[in-house]
Amino acid sequence: SEDDRILIQLVANASKELVEARDRALNHVTGVEPRFAVARSNRLRPDQWRLIGGGIALPILGLVILAEFIGLSHYIVGAIALPGVFVGGLQMFKEALASLKNRQMGFQVLTSLAVIGAGVLGMWEEALIVAILVAFTAHLEGDALLKAREAMQGGLDRLPRTARKLTADKVCIDPAAITPSTGFSLPMANTGFSLAMAAPQVQVSQDTEIVPIDLIRPGDRIEIRSGELIPADGRIVEGKGALDKAPLTGESVPVDVGLGDEIEAGLVLARGPVVCEVIAVGAETRLSGLIDAVHSFREAPPRLQSGIEKFTAIWVPFVLFGAFAIWYFIYPDDWKIILLLWVVSCPCALLLATPVPHAAALSNAAHKGVIVRGGDALER
Repeated sequence: SEDDRILIQLVANASKELVEARDRALNHVTGVEPRFAVARSNRLRPDQWRLIGGGIALPILGLVILAEFIGLSHYIVGAIALPGVFVGGLQMFKEALASLKNRQMGFQVLTSLAVIGAGVLGMWEEALIVAILVAFTAHLEGDALLKAREAMQGGLDRLPRTARKLTADKVCIDPAAITPSTGFSLPMANTGFSLAMAAPQVQVSQDTEIVPIDLIRPGDRIEIRSGELIPADGRIVEGKGALDKAPLTGESVPVDVGLGDEIEAGLVLARGPVVCEVIAVGAETRLSGLIDAVHSFREAPPRLQSGIEKFTAIWVPFVLFGAFAIWYFIYPDDWKIILLLWVVSCPCALLLATPVPHAAALSNAAHKGVIVRGGDALER
């Protein structure tokens, strides 16, 4: 949350043992003793609030245009437009304040000043258009990136929570295999003879048990049966089968695997069963590395976007203070020139020209099964 708290939903009427286990787990995750406080009921994310604000401001823009067309008073038009400007630009204003607190001149600062300046000048259509444009495009960008992430992961992070671990071998002696012979002898009490037996036939059986994946360690042996998801990276030591490698390599036909072949977590064993020796579990698996790569690729912007952001860092303070200089030296009798320059110099289209196509292209590629290594690769 905004005040650096973690929002969690607690189970009502939980038992004492469950509460203690929960607190221990939170302590393990965060490294500090958990302290609970009642949170505000805020079930909407910032991007959802942004979309709602833009949706409310859009019909208000139509009312403002209609009110000016029929010649209503400037004050009435302002009263109609002001709620739309406030609601539509609320998230933008919050981001601008956060940017200023961090001593950064983000583009939200300039767009916020453009909206405020347009409102002061009575240019309500311009104020609403900027607020709506920023709200909708920012939401579309975030939504496209989210869909791209889901498509790129392709369900790869659906690792099973349990594994079928092989327990210690059991030795079974077949009674029917005991026959008189010249093998080893057992002395019989109070008698002068001995009973000779042949070494019995030994049957070795391997039992399995379902254990949480957290208890599996490298070197353990696990069994995977036909149609099951592989819970950990491993090397086949018994059996043979076919492995569906489509999520990792795109191969549409299952690949035959046998003794000594390596299999990766997250894939499906199309035909089995096999017994494998675990090589890597959890964050050490190849699957985990691919998911981390997907996340980092998703956040890598194109070089053009990085250049525009550097330009914005110079342009925003230049416009802010340059407007005061122009008013002081060229138009000293009209202070509104400051607001006018803020409005006309707001590069909304330029600022949104790269992130939105970047997000759309990532999403489009992901739905076609292509993992793109960030916007830089797309740009090239």
